[in-house]
Amino acid sequence: MNTWMFANGQYYSEEAILDYINKRTSQNVVLKKSLLSALGKMLMLVSILGVLLYILITFRWIISIPITWLVIAFFVFLLCCGGTVHNILHKAPLMGVKKSKSGETEYEYISTGV
Repeated sequence: MNTWMFANGQYYSEEAILDYINKRTSQNVVLKKSLLSALGKMLMLVSILGVLLYILITFRWIISIPITWLVIAFFVFLLCCGGTVHNILHKAPLMGVKKSKSGETEYEYISTGV
């Protein structure tokens, strides 16, 4: 019997669950969402884009300084080359402990990638 296992970090969307139920019961149940729900999601997206545009216009004097772009480039380079992106994608722990070949305890941190 196929069952859906829900754990702490797992979430299945309504469409995925409904698709599973439709396949198991051989029916075609359609999920209808209200107009207010769709408008709420659209309003949230438009408001976030509006706030970002307001911040961009307000702080445009910072963007015109070349040293700002250098600092941003250094930050992005350190973030990507430091292993942070790799650790986020592969869900690596921030700290680990293991035994070396000689039997000593070794501590591994996220900063060892830098």
